[in-house]
Amino acid sequence: MILLYILIAILILGVLIIVHELGHYTVGKLLKFRIMEFGIGFGPKLFSWGKKETKYSIRALPLGGFVAFAGEDEDAPDDPRAMNNMPWYKRLLVLFAGAGFNIIFALLTCFIAICIIGKQLPAPVISSVAEDAPAQQQALQKGDIVTAVNGIQVGSYDEFKAQLDKLAEAKEMDMVLTVDRDGQSVQVPAELYESEDEAGNKVLKLGITITYNTVPIPVGEAVKATFSTSWDLTKEMFAFLGRLFTGNASIQDVSGPISTIGIMSDQISIGVESAGSQGAILMILQLFWIIGMNLAIFNLLPIPALDGGRMVFVIIEAIRRKPIKRELEAKIHAIGFMLLIGLVIVLEIARAIIL
Repeated sequence: MILLYILIAILILGVLIIVHELGHYTVGKLLKFRIMEFGIGFGPKLFSWGKKETKYSIRALPLGGFVAFAGEDEDAPDDPRAMNNMPWYKRLLVLFAGAGFNIIFALLTCFIAICIIGKQLPAPVISSVAEDAPAQQQALQKGDIVTAVNGIQVGSYDEFKAQLDKLAEAKEMDMVLTVDRDGQSVQVPAELYESEDEAGNKVLKLGITITYNTVPIPVGEAVKATFSTSWDLTKEMFAFLGRLFTGNASIQDVSGPISTIGIMSDQISIGVESAGSQGAILMILQLFWIIGMNLAIFNLLPIPALDGGRMVFVIIEAIRRKPIKRELEAKIHAIGFMLLIGLVIVLEIARAIIL
């Protein structure tokens, strides 16, 4: 099963990279850029097709994909549709589109996950009854929603607990719980009884486990929750970048692609153990959301070889009204790429040693 979870994690990363490249491709096509090839994977070609200007291919290593624009890293003075000859603002749109598609895809997966989870209601819901609870408590059923204690309405767990605390303080052991069971109001006698906690102390308890009820969430609320949670995630990512650049982040907080795959496979395993196939689906959707948002923001950083670094060169060109020499820009991106690869290797080795 571990191997399956690792393969799923690799597939998630691959899909996110393809979505990223699909953003460059789609906006490039809409803006009439000349695209030489759209490939899925890397390495030798397995299949290729396309008789027009754009070739499509599937490569031997199905880890992501790429889009080859004419004039991306070299001059093409005779081709008005080559990237280096297109207006600067169109190039910015194409470069941003990869991260933009990642963000859209992340928001979509977050929305689906929220719709699956539903809306949590504050009303206390019985999830289980302890085996040592009095016989009359055994009449309570999983899924019963507690609505009143001795006729006093309780709309939340806090209100329910407050009523139990009052009864315990007054040494009133007996009570009547009113529960909503499949839409029907049912009254069940119950009583507090003496037991021992983990430390061996005598305590009074009711012998039931309370959880929260969930109902389908309206679309409008799901959309609002999607944007609010994604905004919170974005703020946390920028806060982490701040800690990273100020030296306040630990090596345990940073991971390369290999360790990321390991972390993702562990999370999928936790999802399966906690809620079976539905838990796995929810965890996969959450990973698409979290990793997708991280990938988008990381790619927009002004670092050579990343989309953000390339956007910096386009902005400088727009300000100067003339491009930086392609050879110089290509060398800077190549150096940036090698530094990123080196950083990834160092991170993986450091995590392996420390962890």
